[in-house]
Amino acid sequence: MRKEHNHRPIIGGIRYSMSNCEDMKMEKGYGDWYFKPKNFEKSGKLYEMLGVRQFKKLISTVEKYVRKPLKAKKSSSHTYYLKERTIKGIKKFESGSRITETVHTIAFGALALLAYSRDPENLLSPYEWSGNVFINFYPIILQRYNRARIYNTVEKAKEQCEEKIKLPK
Repeated sequence: MRKEHNHRPIIGGIRYSMSNCEDMKMEKGYGDWYFKPKNFEKSGKLYEMLGVRQFKKLISTVEKYVRKPLKAKKSSSHTYYLKERTIKGIKKFESGSRITETVHTIAFGALALLAYSRDPENLLSPYEWSGNVFINFYPIILQRYNRARIYNTVEKAKEQCEEKIKLPK
């Protein structure tokens, strides 16, 4: 079940300590101007309309029926799943999502440039275009959608921490 905070999706079941509210800030990292969720992304509605939730289900299905039966090893940089449901864990996940998004963005642009250099009149065939969208565009929007949820979750946890500190004991 998905929880809502001011109509913004969050990640449920996150464990955190109320002892230090400063721990609940997202650290500044490279490319914050690009990676930090924009106001229109915080609700998640745009990405949901583009089918990001169905893409997440597809990834889970592939994981369940293809990778596990083949006993394929997960790479250490696999960032589609939150492994540790703590503030520290979601911060680590957010950092990994930046790397994954960067790789897919470069690949998306490189494939488009390659197709253009091959034939400037016919940029991409429908098959190449749909392959590029599936292999690169959807992972990009999945990372952006998850990152908005992470920021919303950390913001909510910080607000709850600050409210608890303000209450008389």
